[in-house]
Formats: sequence, structure tokens, C-alpha cells
Amino acid sequence: MRAFLALRISEEIESKALEVNLELQKRQFEASWTKSGHFHVTLLFLGEKTPAYVQTLNGILEKNLQFTPFALETDRLGVFKKSGKPSVCWLGIKKHGAFSALAAELNRLLSPLQTEPIDTENTHITIGRFKKAPDNWLEIVRQIEIPSMIFTVRQVWLYKSVLTAQGPEYTCLGKYNRNEAT
Repeated sequence: MRAFLALRISEEIESKALEVNLELQKRQFEASWTKSGHFHVTLLFLGEKTPAYVQTLNGILEKNLQFTPFALETDRLGVFKKSGKPSVCWLGIKKHGAFSALAAELNRLLSPLQTEPIDTENTHITIGRFKKAPDNWLEIVRQIEIPSMIFTVRQVWLYKSVLTAQGPEYTCLGKYNRNEAT
């Protein structure tokens, strides 16, 4: 099964992300847009994993992951490029010590599973994966103002992702933080 670890975001941020989707669509961007209820901060994409691997991962996180809830803040609208063309539109997350500490703890806990380390440099919320963009795409993206919005991280979520013709469908397989009731 395809799996990933993520952080949930607030309804306020999801609402703003959906506004950005609509604004970009009005301006002739074509994309595979993130659907309502699917916005998140990906911590670690695990890829295709066996049920046994996911069960082991679940056990490690359930027994060991413990952190004090903390706030994260959005800071900008950005775009990843591929071959000079826009490929992914995203909301950025400001760097934060507590986030880095959580990533370090997850990297430590997951080291026996030989996962890739969590990338704390490009933390973001995906808005959409572009298929087509107007020639003045950079100018348009720069015109869209994103207010600073704060959300509280209380748990790390494990999701299963199934790709469908209508886009990915996510199922929660677990949520972790021994300091928070699940």
C-alpha cells in the first residue's frame, strides 16, 4: 500500500488554499488540484509498503512518539519548477524549532525502518500539481497575497493513499502523540 506521514492543518488554512485554487483556475492554470479534506503537510512519503511494514511503523509510533503540541505558521505562496516550468503550487510553512525537533525525533524512531530523512527545508501544503500554466505564471503567483495563518500540531498522522482517476483518496491508518488523546 502507498503510505505517508503528515500533519493536519486548520479549516482556516484549508479555506485559504481552496481560494487560491479558484483564483489560479480563473487565471487559466490547469492542475490536479488538492481537494477539500485532503490538504496536509507531508512529513514523509513512504511509498509502496507492505502491511507488515505499516504494522511495524504503527507500533513504533504508537509506543514511542511523544511531543508537546506546537504552532506552525504559513508564510507564502510558492511554486516548485521542473525544467523551468511550474510543476507544483504550495503554501510554505515558516521554519520552527519545535517542527525541527519533531522531525529529528521521527528520523530517530524510524531509523530501524531505513526511511529517508524528513526534509525540513521544503515544508509545505500542496495546492495543486500543474498541467498547464499561462506564460506570465510567475507574475500571477506573486500577485496572490497569503496572510500569515497559524495552526496547532497535536499529532502525526499515517495515511494510506490510493490513486484514482478522480485524484488520490486518503485513509487514516493511525495518529500519534502519547501526550494527546486520540
